[in-house]
Amino acid sequence: MNHFPTSRQSEIIDVIRELTRETGAPPSCNAIAKRLGITPAGARKQLRRLEEKGLCADVPMTVSSGTWSVTAEGARWVQK
Repeated sequence: MNHFPTSRQSEIIDVIRELTRETGAPPSCNAIAKRLGITPAGARKQLRRLEEKGLCADVPMTVSSGTWSVTAEGARWVQK
């Protein structure tokens, strides 16, 4: 499997990191979708692909289900 993120996936990684910095907590799929101007279903599809590549993870045991964080591997692809 190709572990390199597409340009859209890199954008999603950036958004996850930005929202996490802004709120202090991992963002929900809906928050990610809203920031990107896409549907939650579209965001979920991309998030699952990123998860398969090991670049982000669905965060278990959080207050709201379906929150996402960038993995260490995913952070390598973001220059911030």
